Amino acid sequence: MSPHLTPRVERPGDEGAPRLRALTLPQPLATAVVLGRVSEVARNRTTLLRGFLLIHAGPRWDESEITAGGLPEWLTHQRMRIIGGAELYASDRDGGDYRWRFRDARAMPSELRIERLGYQVGAAGLWLPEHEAKYRQTL
Repeated sequence: MSPHLTPRVERPGDEGAPRLRALTLPQPLATAVVLGRVSEVARNRTTLLRGFLLIHAGPRWDESEITAGGLPEWLTHQRMRIIGGAELYASDRDGGDYRWRFRDARAMPSELRIERLGYQVGAAGLWLPEHEAKYRQTL
């Protein structure tokens, strides 16, 4: 990493903290991340963003990275909703892919699993949630 490029650290509880971001992942990977069973996710690009990310379960089901066996059904059946969060603490290259590394994962209470409005089917990646104040109170 170039010395003039430094990761941005974002913490939801900080006064005047930058906007919380959300990351869309397919199920059952989204569930595995918020339960802490998966600590790294393959992505096609790196990011300088560091800090807490909300995890959004997208519409797709993809068992190429992890199978649903042993994961709670009530959570893996959630689609198009924010189901929890985790701290993104590193992003580095591993062969041809980048690995985004997570820690301090937690599932979110069901009453806060809000749908992503205006979501385009197939779109994945980082985005800014609308109901940020509700998430800040819970995390």
